[in-house]
Amino acid sequence: LVLDERNHFSGAVMERLNFAAEYGNLFLLAGDNGIFTYNQESHSWNRLIDARILAVLPDGSAGFWFAVQDGIGYVNNTGNLRVFEGYPSPEPIRALNRRAGRLLALTALTGTVISFDTAASQYSVVSERNGTSLDPQ
Repeated sequence: LVLDERNHFSGAVMERLNFAAEYGNLFLLAGDNGIFTYNQESHSWNRLIDARILAVLPDGSAGFWFAVQDGIGYVNNTGNLRVFEGYPSPEPIRALNRRAGRLLALTALTGTVISFDTAASQYSVVSERNGTSLDPQ
């Protein structure tokens, strides 16, 4: 339905998308060519970010977390986007998980685990090949 609209961005094609969510009259689509919104009332498209989305973690009805090459970002259910600076690794993120107010990001090459405190908007390295800095308690 949405992708049949004539004014869509060329990058918003099914083969390149890996996440879609509907929040009221707004569709959010994420994939290899970025994050797009489609407003069902105005029949208009908007590209929020022109970067490959590496991982997505839904946040219920509030929006979703996502990973790009240089960090973690968040899109809320009204289409406002923010990418958090200070990502401490040159490696891309392969997967995201959430636990107790923190996002855990697993890097693609070495399996380094990076924690992102969602309240303080701060990154820290939790685990690298040579050990961990996380207290299991």
